[in-house]
Amino acid sequence: MKRFILMFGLLCLCLYHADAQQVYQFSAKYDEFLVQLKDRFELTSEKKEVKTYMDAFLQFWSSPELPDAARDQIIATLNLLNVKKAQPYPDYDTYLSTYRVFVETKHDAQSFNAWHQAVSDMIKKPRVALRTVNRLMDVARNQLQKGIIYATPSVSWSATPAFFSYQYDGEQLKAVYPGPFEMTCKAFNDSITIFNTSGSFALNDLVWKADKGSLTWERAGFAASDVYATLDTFQIKLEKPYFEASNVVFYNRQFFSFPLKGSIEHKVAGIKTPEDAVYPKFRSSGERFRIDNIHPNMVYEGGFSQHGAKFLGSGTDGEPARINIVRNDTVFVEARSRFFALRKDYITSTDAEVYIRLDSAFIYHPGLLFKFVMNDNELHLIRNGEGLAQSPYFDTYHNISLDVELIRWQLHTNTINFQMVSGAAQNYAFFESLSYYRENFYNQLQGMDAIHPLQGLKNCSRYFHGHPFTAADYAKFLGMPQHQVRQQVMNLSFFGFIGYNVDTDMIEIRDRLEDYLQFRLGKKDYDVIRFNSTTEARVPNAQLDLQNYDLRLNGVSNISICDHQNVVFFPREEKILLKQNRNFSFDGSINAGMLNFFGDGFKFSYDNFRIDMEVIDSMRMQVQTGDLDYFGQPQLAFVRSTIADLSGYLQIDKPNNKSGREKNPQFPILKSDKTSKVYYEKPEIYDNAYKHEHFYFALDTFTLTNVNTLNRQNINFAGQFTSGIFPEFREMLTVRNDYSLGFKRKTPDDGFPAYGGKANYYQDIDLSNKGLHGNGKLTYLTSTAYSEDFLFLPDQVLAQVHQFTMEKQASGVQFPDVSAKYVDMDFHPYSDDMSVKSLEENFTMYNSEAQLKGSIQVKPTGLEGKGTFYMLHGSLVSPAYQFGHHTVLADSSDFNLSTGGVEGVAFNTTNLISNIDFETRMGTFTAKNAGNKVDFTENRYISYIDRFSWDMDRNYIYLGEKGSKGNRFVSTHRRQDSLDFYAPLARYDVGLKMIEAEEVKNIHVADVNVFLTNGIVRIRPDAVMDPLDSTTIELNNGLHKMYNANVTIEGKKSYKGRGWYDFVNGNGKVLPIRFDQIKVDDDVHTTASGVITPSNFFTFDKHFAYKGKVALNALDTLLSFNGGVQLLHPCPSGPQAYLQFEGLVDPQKIMIPVGDKLMDADRNDIFADFFLTKDSVHLYSSFLESQKDYSDMSVLKGVGFLRYNASNASFDIAPKHRHERADTTGTILQFLESGCNVYGEGRLNMAIDLDQVMHRAAGTVLHQRDKNQITVSSCYGIDFFFNEEVVEAIKSMFLNSKAKNSSLSAETFEKRMAEIIGRPAAKALQAERASVGESKSLPDSVAGIFSFANVDWTWRTASSSYVANGVADLTLIRKQMLNRQVTVKAELMRKRSGNSIDLYVAADDEKWVYFSYKAGIMQVLTSDQDLNLKIQTIKSEERKMKTRMGEKQFSYILAPNSKVARFLQRIENLNNAPEDEDVMDAVDEEAVPVE
Repeated sequence: MKRFILMFGLLCLCLYHADAQQVYQFSAKYDEFLVQLKDRFELTSEKKEVKTYMDAFLQFWSSPELPDAARDQIIATLNLLNVKKAQPYPDYDTYLSTYRVFVETKHDAQSFNAWHQAVSDMIKKPRVALRTVNRLMDVARNQLQKGIIYATPSVSWSATPAFFSYQYDGEQLKAVYPGPFEMTCKAFNDSITIFNTSGSFALNDLVWKADKGSLTWERAGFAASDVYATLDTFQIKLEKPYFEASNVVFYNRQFFSFPLKGSIEHKVAGIKTPEDAVYPKFRSSGERFRIDNIHPNMVYEGGFSQHGAKFLGSGTDGEPARINIVRNDTVFVEARSRFFALRKDYITSTDAEVYIRLDSAFIYHPGLLFKFVMNDNELHLIRNGEGLAQSPYFDTYHNISLDVELIRWQLHTNTINFQMVSGAAQNYAFFESLSYYRENFYNQLQGMDAIHPLQGLKNCSRYFHGHPFTAADYAKFLGMPQHQVRQQVMNLSFFGFIGYNVDTDMIEIRDRLEDYLQFRLGKKDYDVIRFNSTTEARVPNAQLDLQNYDLRLNGVSNISICDHQNVVFFPREEKILLKQNRNFSFDGSINAGMLNFFGDGFKFSYDNFRIDMEVIDSMRMQVQTGDLDYFGQPQLAFVRSTIADLSGYLQIDKPNNKSGREKNPQFPILKSDKTSKVYYEKPEIYDNAYKHEHFYFALDTFTLTNVNTLNRQNINFAGQFTSGIFPEFREMLTVRNDYSLGFKRKTPDDGFPAYGGKANYYQDIDLSNKGLHGNGKLTYLTSTAYSEDFLFLPDQVLAQVHQFTMEKQASGVQFPDVSAKYVDMDFHPYSDDMSVKSLEENFTMYNSEAQLKGSIQVKPTGLEGKGTFYMLHGSLVSPAYQFGHHTVLADSSDFNLSTGGVEGVAFNTTNLISNIDFETRMGTFTAKNAGNKVDFTENRYISYIDRFSWDMDRNYIYLGEKGSKGNRFVSTHRRQDSLDFYAPLARYDVGLKMIEAEEVKNIHVADVNVFLTNGIVRIRPDAVMDPLDSTTIELNNGLHKMYNANVTIEGKKSYKGRGWYDFVNGNGKVLPIRFDQIKVDDDVHTTASGVITPSNFFTFDKHFAYKGKVALNALDTLLSFNGGVQLLHPCPSGPQAYLQFEGLVDPQKIMIPVGDKLMDADRNDIFADFFLTKDSVHLYSSFLESQKDYSDMSVLKGVGFLRYNASNASFDIAPKHRHERADTTGTILQFLESGCNVYGEGRLNMAIDLDQVMHRAAGTVLHQRDKNQITVSSCYGIDFFFNEEVVEAIKSMFLNSKAKNSSLSAETFEKRMAEIIGRPAAKALQAERASVGESKSLPDSVAGIFSFANVDWTWRTASSSYVANGVADLTLIRKQMLNRQVTVKAELMRKRSGNSIDLYVAADDEKWVYFSYKAGIMQVLTSDQDLNLKIQTIKSEERKMKTRMGEKQFSYILAPNSKVARFLQRIENLNNAPEDEDVMDAVDEEAVPVE
C-alpha cells in the first residue's frame, strides 16, 4: 500500500512539471481569441467584473478604426507575455489599456511603432521582469493621458503642452519633447517649473536630458523679468524632486545691469510665504565684484548667490565676502562672511566676522548675525547663542569684553546701542576688563584635563614656532580625538584666548592666553573690574558715543574695584562713562573701607589706581566701637555726622598692585586738600533746624590712612564752631557717645550772651546730633527759668523747666504774680515771645484765688495766656486771656458753672466776651454772635442767648428779657430728639439744678402743636419737664384738634396725655368723644383711643347707631371705629343686631365693610344671604341676621360695603363699584324699609345639584316677608350629554315654529347675561339677538342645550321646589340664536330621595320638547314622532355618558307620553293649590325605558 501511494505521488509530480513547461497561447482566430481572453480573466476575477471589462474591450476590438494588423499585433504581444507567465491582472490589463490609450489619443504611428518595438524587445529579454515592462507601459499611459513625463508615488514631472514622440534605437527608448514647453515637478504639496525647455526622457534609466531651459524666482516674490536664469544643457533624475545645472546665466536686475555666470540648484520645498523660499539657488563662479554704493556709505566686495528669496553676497573660506560701512571717509565697520543675503529692504548674514574700528583699536567678534535694515538705515549685530556667536565682543579701545546680545546702530546717528534682543522684560549685559582674572575660572577651564588647555595651546604654539596651526594639528599634538579638541578650542575662543576659524580649522593664539598664564603664576598684575548691567527693556545696557568713543554704561548698580582693599563704587542712576583703557567717571557714592563718599564727577584712573574726587558732597565714616561681635570681629558703628564740601583723592593701592599680591595695610589713603565742614542740618535733628549757612563746624585739612581700621580715639578734627546763637569759638571735634561729631564745654563764669543779647545763659554747652543743648539758667525780662536740658535752636529755646517764677508788677506794664513747677518753655527770642505751658501742676495766680491750666506768654507788652481759668464756682476756657492786676479779660471764651469746686459742670456756654473782676465779685458775659449756645449740663438742655450775668457768690444765672421773642431752649437728651421751645424769661438756679421758663406760648412735639395756658415750663435734671395742664393739641396737618388735655412731653417725637374731641355726624350733630389715651406711634404720628358705650347713644347719622372703640390717627382725616353698627329702621321684623366691623367712617358717606364672615357685637355669627335649607327644605333670607342651620346653602350672598340708599329707602350690601354704578355686574343684597322685604340681584346658585346635568342662573330674588313668598326671575341655562343630531332637529323645530320674538328689554338681557359671561360678551350677544344664525359672542363653556334670557320661578316650600309656569324668553339652543317667546313649565325639586328637574318647553301648540331628570336618567320626549323614533333607535351604549371613576352615571331614554301628561297636570295642580300645600307627586315614579 505504501509503495502504491509513493508511485502515485511521483506520477502527479511529473504531470505537474510537464504542465508547467507548457506555455499558454492565444488563437490567431479573433472569435476564439475573445473567448480565450474571457476565460483567462475569469480564472482570476468575478464573472460580473469580467463581463464589464470584456464589454468595454469588445467595443474597442470591434471598432472599425482598429485594423487587423493591430489585432494580430495584440494577440502576438499577449502570447509573448504568456511566455513570461503573464497574468490577466495586472499584465494583460496594463498592456491592453496602454494600447487602447494610443489608439484613442490618435498618437503618431511611427512614434507608436517605436514604443511598441521597444516593449516587445523588452518582453523578449529573459532578464527583464514583467514589473519593469508594466512600469514602462504605465509611464507611456501617463504621458499620453495626463501629460506626466514620469511619476512616482511622491514625485511627478509633467509637461505643458505635452507634445512628444518616441524614438527607439534598439537599446534605448526615449520620449522626445521638442518644446518649448513648461516642465513642472510636483511633490510635498508644492511644485517647481522649468520654462522654455526641451529635451528627451530616457525611459530605461529615467533621466531627462534637457537642451535648454529657464527659471524664475517668482515663488520668492520677484517679478519674472527682474530675477531669472537661463540654463544650457543639463540632466534630471526624474525619480527625485530636484536637479542641478552648471552652465547658467543669471540675471538680477535689482542689483546688476549685466548677467552673472555660475551654477544653479533647484528643489521642491514647501513654503508658506515667498520670504520662506530658499530655492532656486544660484552661485556665481570665482570672479569677485565690488559695489561701492550697495547702500549709502556701504561697499560690498565678493561673489554673489541667489538662494530663493535671498540674494546673497558670497565668498570662500580664503576669500570671504565683505561689507564695509564707511564713516568720515574711513572704513568704520568691516563684516566678513561666506554669505550675505542682499535684499532691497535688508542685508543679512548668519555667520559674520565683524570689526568696529575705533582709531587704531577696534571692537571685534568672530562670528555673529549681521543684519542691516535699509528702511531704518539701521545695523544690527546679534549674538544668537549658537556656535561662535556665544563668544563676547572684544573691545581693545576700552580694553574690555562685552557680553551683550545686540549691537544696534542707526548709521545717521552718533550713538551705537548695546542691549539684548527685544522681547525680554529686562536687558542683561556684562562688561569685563581684559585683565580680569579669577582663580576659580582658571581652574574651571581645566576641568578634568591633565594639562591646562591654555598651557597646552601655548606648548603647541611653541612646537609650531609661533605660527598658526589647525585644530587637527593640535589634536595630534595632544593625542586626543579631533572632535573633542575642536569642542575645547571652540569654547576657549568664546573667551578670547584664541581665534578659531571653523571653516579653515585654523587656531590663532591671542595675547589674552599668555596674560592669563602670567596672572596665574603671579608674574603679571591683574584686576577684578567687571561691570554688570541690568536695565528695563527700552533702555540699552550701553551706548557708544562715536564722537569721542566714550561708552556710557546703564544699569550698573555697583562696581567692585578692589577686593583686598574693600573699595566698591555705586553709580547714581546706575550710570558710568567708560573711557579709554578702563578709565571711567561717574556720579554717586564710594565705599572705601570704613568711609563712604557721596558726590559728583568721580574719576577713576586705571593706571594710577586712584579715584580723584574734586567735588565730595559729603563723607560718612564708620568706627570700631571697641566691642566684638558674635564671631569675634570688631563691632562697627556709623559716625552719624558727615563731612561735607570735601575735596581730594583716594589712593586705593599702589598702581602695580591691583590684584593685591602685596599687603599694604596703610591703603586706602584719603587726603583732603581744602577746608571741609560738618553740618547739623538734618531731618532727624529737629527737622533741619540748624541751617548749614549759619550753623557748622569748619575742619582744617587732614589725611586719613588705613581707612579700613578707624576708631573713636584716632578721629580728632581741629576747627572753629559757628552757631549764630553764641559767639564763635575754636574747639576739637570728636566722636560723641551717640557716634556723631561734636564737643562739650562750659561758658565763662559771667555766662554767654544769647541771641544777640536778648537773654543770658550760664553753665554747660553740649553739641552732637542731638542738637545744641545746655544745663543751667536762662533769664528773660522778669522771668527766671532753671532746666537740666535747654535745647538751643537758631531762633528758639525749648526746655522742660523745673522751676519758673514771675514777679507781680502794678506800675507800667502790669503783671500778676505767677509761679509754677515742671512746665514746658518755648522761647522765641527774636520775636520777644516766651511761652510757658503747665504740665503736672497748674499756674497759681491772683493771690492763689485762681489757677490756670494751659499756657502763658511773657512779652514786653504784658502777660497773655490761654487754657482753663479755674475759680471757686466756675471756670473760663479761652485761647486768649489778658491778665491784669485784678482782672481777667477774654475776647473769646467758654464759660462753665458748677455747684462748687473745679469739677461738676452744671451750666456752660461758648464764644463769649468775658470780664471777671475779683474786686466787684461779678462776671458779665456777652455773646459774640447773636443766639449763642448755653449748655445746661445737669438738665441736658441748651439755650441760645445774647448776654447774661453771673453772681459769683449766690451762684445764679439770669437770662432773657420780658416781652421779647425769647431764648430758644433745646433738649440734648439723646431720647428727646432736640425737643425745643422759646422762653422770653428764664432763671437758672445752680443749687436746685432747675430751669424755670416764663411766657412760653406753645411747644411743637411730634406732629402736633401743644398750646399752653399759663406759659410756665419747668425743666428738672436729666431733661424732665413737669406735666402741662389745660392745653390744646392741634395736629400740624390741621385735620384734628383735642382740648382740655393733660399732656406729658417726653421728647421732640414723644408725648402722652388725655383729652376731648368733637365728632360731627352725618346729620351735623356734634358728639364729644373722650380719648383716654393720646400718644405717638413708632412712625411719629399722633394716635388717640377711646370707648363709646350704648348709653352715649352715638350715631353716625339717623340710619346707623354705634357702640365700641374709637381711634384717631394723625394721617387719617376720618376716625377709625372697631365695634358694632346697628341699622335704624321702622321694621319690627327687620335686623336688630349690631354688625361688628373695623374701619374708617366718613359721616357724610357712610360705608360699613361687610366681609365673608360676619358677627354681631356679642361675637355671634350673622349673615347676609338667601339660604336654601337641607333638612326642612325651604328658602329664606337673612339680612344681618342669624342662619337657621349651619348646613344651609347660599343662593345669593351679599359682600362688600353696607350703606343706606336714600333714593331707594333701603340698606344695601354690595361691592364698592356696584354702589357707585348700578349698571355694573356684581351681587347686591337690599333690605327695603318699604314693606320690610329683602331683595337680591346677581349670580344665583339654585342650590340643587343635578349630577351630570349642568345649570346656571343669574337674576333677581325677592323675599316678601309679610307673605313669606320668594320669587326668582332669572336667565337660566341647562346642558347635559345628548345626541347633537337631535339637538339640531330641536333647533329646526323651534326656528320653524309660530313662537313670537322675545320682548325682553336689552337692559335686562344684557345685565343678566353679564353676570354669566361678562359685560363685553353680553353687549355683543345683545347685538346679535335680532339676527338668526350662529352666535359668535357666546363662549363655548356656556353654550348649553337651552339658554333662557328670562324664566320666572316661585319657591314652594310645601313641594320643596322651584316652579316655573308661564312665558319665558328662549335666547339660544347651543349657539343658535332664537330669541323667541316660549311656554315653560318646569319644576326644580330638592328631595332626600334625589334631586330632579322636569322641563317642558313649547314653541306653540304643536311643537314642544320635554326633559325629565332624576337619579342619573334623563327622559326625553318631543312633539315630533320621527324625532322620538330617532332617539329610540340610538344604541343604548351611545346614550350613556362616559364618566370617570367616582362620577355619577348618566344616560338618556325616551319618555312615555303619559309622563308628560302627568307632569303638565302636576303643574296645573300646583298653580291652583295654596302656597303651603303640596299636590300628589304624580311624576315621581320609576323611569321605564321605551325601546
